[in-house]
Amino acid sequence: MQPESQQWYGGRLVTATRELTPDERLELAELLKNTKRSLKQTAFIGFLALVVLVASVVTGRLLGFFGLVAILYSFRRRFAGARAELQFVRTAEGDLAEGRVGICGNIEVLLASCLIWTWKGERQAGITLLTRASTAPVPEHAHLAMNYVKPFDDSVSVHQRPLSDAEVAELTTYAPDVPIVRGLFGALTVAAALVALSAVPRYPPVIVASIAICLFVTWRIARGLLAVMRVRREVLRDTADRYVVIVRRTEDNQLFEVLPHSHYVWTEGGEPADWRRS
Repeated sequence: MQPESQQWYGGRLVTATRELTPDERLELAELLKNTKRSLKQTAFIGFLALVVLVASVVTGRLLGFFGLVAILYSFRRRFAGARAELQFVRTAEGDLAEGRVGICGNIEVLLASCLIWTWKGERQAGITLLTRASTAPVPEHAHLAMNYVKPFDDSVSVHQRPLSDAEVAELTTYAPDVPIVRGLFGALTVAAALVALSAVPRYPPVIVASIAICLFVTWRIARGLLAVMRVRREVLRDTADRYVVIVRRTEDNQLFEVLPHSHYVWTEGGEPADWRRS
């Protein structure tokens, strides 16, 4: 019986899990405590940098500004890692409660926070997080259908198979939401600019430049909205039709599956495509 879903961390499949030992639980709790302390220190440094910046602006002295640059440069690595530390702090409590790690080849990863716990059996220092993804397993009938491809032309052989219910459910999540709020905000911005245009002196160069800017902004907003709507429409058509096209390239015998409308590669070599695993 196949699992309902497959879990991937950094593009690697979780093949097994194990419980954390008592010593590892204590180590994880200590790591969480130290990370919280590090975040507080980073926030304090950022606050000091903000104070220096405000003082430099108020007094008009460049010395304070150069001091700010020196502070930020000295702690650049700390600020760069703060985002990962924050994500770890938000999710590590789940790891402490669950007390399990996923095994992905030679890597062990904490399931909730996505933290690399060990690599080749060695405990890893620092906060290194992996991306996490969940995919539907490739159904058994997919592997059978791959044996029935027929020549389409000199370069490829093709066949098709139905998507499983789990695959359809996963595919539905890839239909992007249309950013209606962003579109409305953009339309209001353009409208406000046109209203403001009526209040400025009506010199031809000013009017032409203002209209050109409004048209450009409108074009950028409309293009983005139409692109999202097009992708959503094609993905939903794929979910409605519920099938993929199996393709085998003649030149290298490469086998993959493609969704007919969105043209996303669904599987490669009998495994979920890279973009689904990352």
